[in-house]
Amino acid sequence: MASIFATGYLWAEQYLVVTNKISAAFVISGSLGAKLFPLLLGQTLEKLPMLIMYLQIGVTIICTTLFIMSYFVGKKVLNEREVLKQEKTVSNSNSVQKGLE
Repeated sequence: MASIFATGYLWAEQYLVVTNKISAAFVISGSLGAKLFPLLLGQTLEKLPMLIMYLQIGVTIICTTLFIMSYFVGKKVLNEREVLKQEKTVSNSNSVQKGLE
């Protein structure tokens, strides 16, 4: 799990400016997930033994959906940054040309 957490953190740094609040959210959500999931699973596994299979399928589908969504959102953010960068470059070059005239 440690390698997945670190990879997710580094991946988020490519798309976000990681502040103290964002880092705290990563750590807290990772800690809560690591503590609560086994507790809830252990409590219900004795009563419903097939629950682990259904949970595994559900978690896999949710994680895949979240990854795909975050990929497209990240791609959109990068595209918007590129457009803003190009607009700044064009406006700077226009102001330089006006100053030379």
